[in-house]
Amino acid sequence: MKCFRSNDFRTWLTAGAILALSGCGGTGDVTGKVSYNGTTLPGGLVIIYDSQNGAKSGMIQKDGSYTVANVAPGPAVVTVETSPPRPPVIDPTAPPVLQWGPYMEIPGNYKTKEKSGLTLDVKKGKQENDIKLVGELK
Repeated sequence: MKCFRSNDFRTWLTAGAILALSGCGGTGDVTGKVSYNGTTLPGGLVIIYDSQNGAKSGMIQKDGSYTVANVAPGPAVVTVETSPPRPPVIDPTAPPVLQWGPYMEIPGNYKTKEKSGLTLDVKKGKQENDIKLVGELK
């Protein structure tokens, strides 16, 4: 019984090497800083809706930095959310709960996929994308 001919093995080996070198599969990690009218956002959430209709998110740190990992390559829409403090559910005497870190109000359009106006072409590997929000509060 013959399983592989030497030519078949070389063909499969070559095809595998081409796929590996072409980067078939793979995702992107997006990092950067978020600001609103030039002031760093001290908290919140960055959500990237990728080319495969997936939503990946990353918390905004106190210094305004964020990381969103494992985003599918291609065109994407970005939203930014901040959350005002909520009263605690169990103990009304406890301090308010900050869901995503310190709160800073931003225009509402940045919170929705349809109105944010923030787009990105995600590449495989690591890439930097600073998010500069501008506008008036209503």
